[in-house]
Amino acid sequence: LQYYDRILKHCITQYKKNRGAGSAPEKIVIYKTSSSLSNYEFHVEYEIPYIKHLLKKEKANSKLSFLVVEKC
Repeated sequence: LQYYDRILKHCITQYKKNRGAGSAPEKIVIYKTSSSLSNYEFHVEYEIPYIKHLLKKEKANSKLSFLVVEKC
């Protein structure tokens, strides 16, 4: 989960820098592949709450879309 710390902070910082407005993006989309259905619960119970916590920490009032694609 800690890789989200670096990734989100970098993306939000660069967005603010390039936009010049000092505000975070309105929407953040995370697209993730998953190896099995059992990983879905992990995403819901741990990853999504962790990402929401990081967004609050970065003062980003962004809407989060978390897409999980399952292998058939």
